[in-house]
Amino acid sequence: MTRALLVIAMTWIRAQLQVIELGLHFESQPLTNLQLLGAFRAREKAIARRLQTARVEEWDRGWARVWEPLPLATLDAAFQRATASLLARYARVLEPILEAELPADVRWSR
Repeated sequence: MTRALLVIAMTWIRAQLQVIELGLHFESQPLTNLQLLGAFRAREKAIARRLQTARVEEWDRGWARVWEPLPLATLDAAFQRATASLLARYARVLEPILEAELPADVRWSR
């Protein structure tokens, strides 16, 4: 059976908490989710050097996510550019970990 990985770039406005959650989350089969979570946790210090406020954690339904809360601000062009740049940095930091750790039988597209 071929397994698949869904990588979602996340910018979730949490108005009640006055934050925007920004990062990447990874959805796959339970074993793959655990493998990725373990890989991210094993590299947490290296990730933190490039994404200082990133959090690595298990998320809804056993998925893995690497994310951070940003203070909710006016969603103007400058804020959008800054969040897009940060989200791109998440992808650059985490993609090599995915490539190194993802089991060979798990499909994903870049």
